[in-house]
Amino acid sequence: MSEPTKNFGTMRDLPRGFIAISFCISLFCTYTYGDNHPSIEIEAVSDYMEAIDMVEAEHSAFAGELSDLYLGLGRALVVQQDFEKAKRAFEQGMQVERINNGLYSITQRPHLLSLADTESFLGNWKQSRNALNNLYLINQQTYGDSDPKLLPILNEILSWLLKTYPQRSVTGGYENLILAERIGETINEITGNDINGDPEEKFSTYNKLVSLHYMIADHIRQHGDTNDSGITFSTNELNVNNRILTSSHLHFQRGKRALEKGVETLVSQNIENIEDQALAIAKLGDWYLIFGQKQAAKKCYKLASDILQTRAGSGDQKPVLFDTPSIIKFDLEQLSSPPSATEETIEIAMNVTPVGRIEDIEVINAEQEISEKQLSSLRRNLRTVRFRPRLEDGEPVISSHSAFFSLSILER
Repeated sequence: MSEPTKNFGTMRDLPRGFIAISFCISLFCTYTYGDNHPSIEIEAVSDYMEAIDMVEAEHSAFAGELSDLYLGLGRALVVQQDFEKAKRAFEQGMQVERINNGLYSITQRPHLLSLADTESFLGNWKQSRNALNNLYLINQQTYGDSDPKLLPILNEILSWLLKTYPQRSVTGGYENLILAERIGETINEITGNDINGDPEEKFSTYNKLVSLHYMIADHIRQHGDTNDSGITFSTNELNVNNRILTSSHLHFQRGKRALEKGVETLVSQNIENIEDQALAIAKLGDWYLIFGQKQAAKKCYKLASDILQTRAGSGDQKPVLFDTPSIIKFDLEQLSSPPSATEETIEIAMNVTPVGRIEDIEVINAEQEISEKQLSSLRRNLRTVRFRPRLEDGEPVISSHSAFFSLSILER
């Protein structure tokens, strides 16, 4: 006798709201993690709208399940570049969250971040900033001004500002950096006062703040300090002139303090991390070097070398941190970052001086002839690149070196 067939019913037998919610989960995962083929994108919009209609018919126009559906609809519309409709979808999702969870519900986060992105696609940078400001205020209302629980959202806002910096004009990019600086100072204060914070997370935070202050100082070097925007953000602001706040020296000092705090964080862990400590001290030396503090840089390099030498003891092992020059990188995405595996590259031979400058540049093993114009572009683009010099007996020395760069360095 065969086993009786189990009857689980059909989709028609299930409540329409259940069908819509199940559909939402399935479609949201497909949309978020799938290959995003155009056919799927087109179908996603109509499917989300159908699911929204089903939930509204089964429950109400503000049923909690609609929040994720409107978020998914907005993201699908963004892929189709229908940004105005996407904005309305994100705003409707926020309204659902507010009605169900309160005006200051932190569950509005994905809607506000998506809204900030969408406004930026439309060139509405002020509206993007308003969305980020609202995101901060909601979390501030929930956690207060100085709770470490604020850090994840502050880091998200900081990352957004730095990510969109290259998309803006010189003036607009500077606005991003000024806001990022204020967010960064809040992060720095909360992190410093968080005695229970994870040391690795603290170290990562301090490194990110170093990158921030490098970007601001580099912007000032290239374009000057021309901020007259009067922009505001709802973090605690200092009552001083923006021109003073954004001087290169200020950002040298703040970056230096962040690097020093990173070293202190590593030392305080009470674990065997001598190599990490030495590298952090060497990075402090790098910071001194790119800001022209040659003697301070030399002292940091010597200290890092001595730490590694002590670690090696009397054995044959020799510290490798200073065996060859290494490029100094503080910004989040630098000209000389390692090229991708598929990117065309060019090998450059050079001499690196004891203060990290490049001399005697030469293209080697070139697969094509290099014109004088391209050589001029190459020298110009490498002019601001600095290397951590090679050390011998704790002292910086001149050394020959070669490195691969993207072939586009010849054209910029």
